[in-house]
Amino acid sequence: MCSSDLLLLKAEREPDVLEAPALQWQSDIAAELQLLPDVSRVECLATLEAPRAGLRGLRLERLLPETIDDDAALRARGQFETMPLLKGGLLSADSRLAALPIQLNLPSAEIDGMRRAVSGIQNVLARHPAPTGYETRLTGLPVLRVEIVNDLRLDQWTLIPLAAITYLVVLWFLLDRKSTRLNSSHLVISYAV
Repeated sequence: MCSSDLLLLKAEREPDVLEAPALQWQSDIAAELQLLPDVSRVECLATLEAPRAGLRGLRLERLLPETIDDDAALRARGQFETMPLLKGGLLSADSRLAALPIQLNLPSAEIDGMRRAVSGIQNVLARHPAPTGYETRLTGLPVLRVEIVNDLRLDQWTLIPLAAITYLVVLWFLLDRKSTRLNSSHLVISYAV
């Protein structure tokens, strides 16, 4: 079963996500995430490939080198401006938000597999924080599902005992009231005889 998470990189101030540190971070984090067993594919601006003509025909080559400096980032900015499909997809219209779709390859929709995949991604993000001036958000159906299940489990630890206590208190009041009624009716019947 394939499902997707989405990692968002947002520029908090004036430089956008097409600056060299942000592109280098995207390249590094994509390579690190690709090593996780539950991740089948990660796409990002820094790892985009374009077809190039060669002697053997067309082949795919990365638009950016492995190590991204300011010159490579400037060239990439020019190339990305000529790719209208990127805007609104991997890149916001104002270039302040970049999306990194993470394709998960889980054997089933079980929560344990999703929890393992999501925690693996979160561990990678904790080891490789975004550059200064940028923030990351992890979202998508697997993340939401794991958060909902975790919240429900946490709620059950408080709601079930509270419900049991409430039920016992109500039951105690009901039984206490019934026993008082039984005793008073028993007295009336005994007095009449």
